[in-house]
Amino acid sequence: MAPQIQSERIKDILPSDIRRLFDLAQGIKGIISLGIGEPDFVTPAHIREAAKKALDGGQTHYAPSRGIPALGQEVAKRYQRDYNVTVDPPKHFFDFNGGIQALFYVTFATINPGDEVLLPDPGFLCYPNLVLSAGGKIVNYPCPEEKDFKPDFDALEAAITPRTKAAFLNFPCNPTGAHLYPDEMKRLVKILTQHDILIISDEVYDNIIYDDYHSVSALQYGTVDQMVVVNSFSKSYAMTGWRVGYTLGPEQLTNAIERIYQNSQTCINTPAQFAAVAALTGPQDSIGKMVKSFDERRKIIVDGLNDLRNISCFMPKGAFYAFPNISGTKFKTSRKFSEEVIKQAKVVSVPGDTFGQRGEGYVRMSYATATEQIKEALERIKGIL
Repeated sequence: MAPQIQSERIKDILPSDIRRLFDLAQGIKGIISLGIGEPDFVTPAHIREAAKKALDGGQTHYAPSRGIPALGQEVAKRYQRDYNVTVDPPKHFFDFNGGIQALFYVTFATINPGDEVLLPDPGFLCYPNLVLSAGGKIVNYPCPEEKDFKPDFDALEAAITPRTKAAFLNFPCNPTGAHLYPDEMKRLVKILTQHDILIISDEVYDNIIYDDYHSVSALQYGTVDQMVVVNSFSKSYAMTGWRVGYTLGPEQLTNAIERIYQNSQTCINTPAQFAAVAALTGPQDSIGKMVKSFDERRKIIVDGLNDLRNISCFMPKGAFYAFPNISGTKFKTSRKFSEEVIKQAKVVSVPGDTFGQRGEGYVRMSYATATEQIKEALERIKGIL
């Protein structure tokens, strides 16, 4: 007999539909992918040079588990400058291999079996798996299109029980592109903190904002003892492959994470941390140029989708995803639409139900790809509707 390999815990973790669709697309010539969630830009030169300098300077050894001091200091300066928020890096800062790993450690350090965790629906596909694998219970709060994919505040408050331990926030939002005005973020934070619920605020798209919206952080409306902010260099600086993310959170949580980290990860890549310092201290014009390009593509893809028969699309306010409603098409469901668009139009999108029950009838399309490819994808989809 063979040994029992998989733990009961791993059975709760669902496979990624995104990966399944990419597998379906393998071998099809001429595929256009609107599925991947990363900028199509190269990391700015001064950031790459900082990594080279660190390597040539012998920065190839273990770093402190929490991160090199310079990185924590520069992150703190950034939050002071951009959000007028004061944090103490030795107490509140921890770095990780990207934002998803940060969310993983935060979840495992805070959630007990049976704890209820509020998740946005639709919301980022990793959140449910993180909660389930920690033994938590998912309680969804609706973010419907009729509210511009923002939280239904009344429904959110009604979902709170004595068992509610934490709530995930994500603005700008993956997959919908929704964002909050400052007064809306303030209201959201107030509802949660008055019930002593730990806020886990995923802010990895905080620099990618459009129209009359601005960058906003949950930390502006609460204290670092009431929440943990998760951020990353991946999106703002086109550093997805570098894997540098971080948290700003309560000292008690940072200490707990360190105990887990020292027995699982030790530290993140040392030269990448020096590159991240350069990202924060060097020229910031690359962000503006990238966002300007995303904005142009945003308008092209949304206008193009709204011109297609039986499709309507909300204009995203942040991040780089369109989330069109395709329920009126002949394909009816998210999965059928995504599968047929791959097979017939050779275009990859992500079915909306991957992001929660309220994502059914939608698909996610990334416009972090070349303008000509977006236009061609729209023409191909038009041809099969």
